[in-house]
Order: sequence, then structure tokens, then C-alpha cells
Amino acid sequence: MLRVRSWSAVGAIVLAGAVAGEAAVTVALEPSAPASDVVASYTQYDTGGNTSVKNDAGYKWKYSGATPAPAGGWGYFLDDATHTEVPYMNRARDLGQTFTVSAGEARWLRSITVRTGFGDNVVRANTYGGSVAIQLFGVTGSPILDDNGSSSGNTAYHGFPHGPYGTIPHERDDYYTGETYAPIALATGGVFPSKEDFGVSGTVDPNDAALKGRFVRFRFDGAAPLLLQPGGTYAFMLMLEDEMDDNGFTLANRYAGGYAGGHGIRREGNGTYPPPTGDVQLDPTHPDNAEALAGGRLPVDMSVRAAIPPGTNGYPDVDTYRDVAFWVQAPSVLAVAADPVVAFTNPADGGTVAGAMSVSVTAVDPNAGSSDGDGIDGVAFTLTRDGRVVAEYADASPAYAWPVDTALFADGSYALTAVATGSAAAGGTSSTVSVAVTLANSLSDDADADSDGLPDWWETLFFGDAQAAEASADADADGASNLDEYLSLTDPQDPTSRPADDAGGLSCAAARGAGVTSVALVLTAAYLLLRRGVSSARPRAAHERVSTSRRDEDCPGRA
Repeated sequence: MLRVRSWSAVGAIVLAGAVAGEAAVTVALEPSAPASDVVASYTQYDTGGNTSVKNDAGYKWKYSGATPAPAGGWGYFLDDATHTEVPYMNRARDLGQTFTVSAGEARWLRSITVRTGFGDNVVRANTYGGSVAIQLFGVTGSPILDDNGSSSGNTAYHGFPHGPYGTIPHERDDYYTGETYAPIALATGGVFPSKEDFGVSGTVDPNDAALKGRFVRFRFDGAAPLLLQPGGTYAFMLMLEDEMDDNGFTLANRYAGGYAGGHGIRREGNGTYPPPTGDVQLDPTHPDNAEALAGGRLPVDMSVRAAIPPGTNGYPDVDTYRDVAFWVQAPSVLAVAADPVVAFTNPADGGTVAGAMSVSVTAVDPNAGSSDGDGIDGVAFTLTRDGRVVAEYADASPAYAWPVDTALFADGSYALTAVATGSAAAGGTSSTVSVAVTLANSLSDDADADSDGLPDWWETLFFGDAQAAEASADADADGASNLDEYLSLTDPQDPTSRPADDAGGLSCAAARGAGVTSVALVLTAAYLLLRRGVSSARPRAAHERVSTSRRDEDCPGRA
């Protein structure tokens, strides 16, 4: 399983639910390439040359000259009179591919499949069961070829085939500029297939035929869904997370690929080009070679590593003309089962609100299909305190918002919850999010300007003025006085809500008569007003707010 870390949406890609944490994204061997819902692919490959994803701790110089230190191959060459060979540290690398999505409808990314290589060192000894990651990008701009100053003959300053200056064809050090890679998501913590998965055991020859040409699939079910737009250009990058000896695997590829929708990409070491050199007579780990060693190592911090932009330049090889064998599978939006995504934009979790509170959320269902276009049938809000709902509101269309006058509620800590429900066409599932909020400007609980036993806030809420109601009057003609209605948590303007129907109301009135406080009354009365029209709260009988068990602790103010 992969952990998905997400960035904001960029360009033609939409990221729904940018949430860090566990996600059902798996890495597995498959018997074949995906056959359905493939929106981009390249299937050709060379049977010889390799390109490898590697994070190898076996540090050595790239250098052909004499040195007592570990070394092999060739360095790169300067454009000087003698074409000096420059040693550099062998570079760890991530590899991937840019691709263009086929025309048609927008689709949700389901999986990316690659193949292991057909050359040598296909899977190295310490790669099995190791941590593997995949990074996704939105790509903008157009590739512009830079020939690196070598434009004819065998004049490349580095590249394949590896050898001295004058033996490498000029195009082998070409690279692209002009493209921008915007990080979309990073999925870490995947597990590379085991020896058992490959059907091998014990000490395995890295050239074993059982390792070659195998289909490795990165499946994104359950992760924050990524919407691929038709004709959009994207990229993926494969990464081995941990640096260790003998850690790497090859990818099936064609060096001169010709895929019209993109090209191979890589990230090498710490992203320094050209690679920093050092003292080749000293071991790579010698302190005097710290800069050269860092240039060849990938950052340990995955967020730092992921921030290094990819490209086609590389040492010794470039990916300018290379294409990796790959398949991008992305089914129709309505074919993907995914819960709605809902998140508060206001208020902030743990915040304090003094004054009117504007509650708002974003709500998106990956299976868009409702008339408002986002696949959400509605959002239900609730405000609770000590487990009791004090106000509710349902909003059926964007923008999902609820204006709340916090002066209606007692000061204190509340939980604010939003439930987004997808439309039937989008699957009809729901998702819930909650934040904690502190209110800090309620009306006074005890002020009573006319000394009639009815607090000013209560008279103002239900009658519009602090001295508008008489305690002995029966405003709704239900047989209960206004004072009885106040003490019993019922609605003085609703004849169907009265103390006689309130299981617990009379004992609560008795408690109030004994001098208890009225915080719960504030909450309940505020709700009653809301349900009568303020903020369009959903109607609900007042007596539902009072315990039906006559427990003392359910009466307002009773400890």
C-alpha cells in the first residue's frame, strides 16, 4: 500500500481530495498489460540496452583514468583543447515518462503499468520487497532541443555508447528545455514485488529470465482521485525510496523511441548539472569529496527529493530520445467508485469566532453526475455542544455555506460537522468532516430588563424585544404560559410544542424554579428560533431536544 502525499491541482489536472495519509494504492506484478481503458501507452522496447531506477549506496567514481578509489566507466568531457575527462560520482536516479492523454472524455487515473527490462541487472539483490514510490506531474510548455554544443560527428561530451571523446554520436548529449513539471501527487511506501512474486528464490541471478519483461502495475484505487483531461500532458516518475547497496531495477525501453506523446525523463542525484567533480585519488566518502558525493546521491527526505524537477539531461546518458514501455489506465469518471470529498474552508479547526460565523465547505464527488455538475446532492451541517445538536442546516447546492449568528449561542466549545452526500448517479455515498470551534460573544444569560422571569435574550429571540412578552401570557394558545414554555425548553410560538408534551419538561421547570442556570435553555431556544426561519434550519419538534428519561442531568443547568 502506498501513502499518498498531494499538492494542489495544476494546469489540466484536477486533484479531488488532496489528503495526506494511507491510501489503497498497490504495486504488483501482472500477467499482462491492461487491455481496457488505456488512454496512453508505448509498447516497444529494445532487448539489449538498459536504463535503471536505482538508489545504490555503492559509491564509485565515473572515470577511466588511474585511481586507487572505486571507479568505472568514463567521466564527461570538457569543450577545451584536449577535451579533458572530468570524474564525477556515480549517480542514483529516478526514471519515468511524459505522456499525452487521448481525446474524448475526462477520466480518473486508475493505474500505471511498466515492464522490467530485457538486458542485464534486471532486478538487483536488495530491491525485492523494498520501498518504491511514484510521483505524478502536470506538464506544460513544449520541448526545445538543446544540442549541448555538439552538433556534428562523434562529438558528444557524454552519453551512450560510453567511451572517450570522439566516439559518442553528437545527439547522445542532447536534452530538452521548455517544459515545466508541476508536482501533482507523491505516493510513497509501496512495496516492490518479492522473489516469490517473480517465481524465484534463494540467491537470484539478476539476469534470470524470470525477471525480464515483467509487468509491474501501480494501482491507484482508493487514493485521492486524479482527473486526467483529454489531450492533457502528464508525467510519472518511479523512485526507490531507500539508499542501500545493490538496489535497482531496469525498465523496458527503446533508446530511439519515437513516441509522439512524450519522452523519457529522469532525476539524478541532488539535481546538480553538470555533476560536481572531486579528488579522484581519494575515496568517494572522503570529506574532501563531500560535494561530489552529494551530487550523486538522492536526498533522503522524500519531499526534498520530489521537489527536484525532472528532465531529460543525464550523466552518462540522456532520456531525450528514449521512451519507456508503459500503459496508463483511466476508466470513465462514472465507472470509478469513490466517496465524496468534503472539507471545511471556514471556520478553521480549533478557531475562536466572535461575531457572525460564515460556515463553508468544498464538496466534490469524483462521480460527477448531478444537475449542479459536482455530483453532490447536498451538504448537511450540524452544530453540537456536549453531544447535543443545537442547530442544523441543509444546503442542496453550491456554494455550500451556512451563515450563523453566533450571538444566538452560549459561549463555549462546539463541534461543527458537515456531511456531503453524492447524487444517485454518483453512487449516493456520504463523507463526513468535523472541526472544533469556540464561540465567544453570546448574549447575557441572566439579564432581565422587566424582571418578569423571562431573560432578555429569550424574549428577543421569540418576540423581537427584551420586554415584549408577559410571563403569564400564552402566546401560542396551547395552554402553557410563556414562563412555562421558557422553563420547559418548548417553543412559545408553536402550539404543537408545549410542556405537557415534553417528557421531562415539568421536572426541568422545577429545577429552574430551584435556581439553576440556563445554558441548555440558551442552546435550545436558539435552535427553536433557527428552525422558525433564521438561517433556514430544518424544522424539528422542540421536545426532541429534551431527554425522555427525566434524568436530572438533562435539565438545563443541573449537574
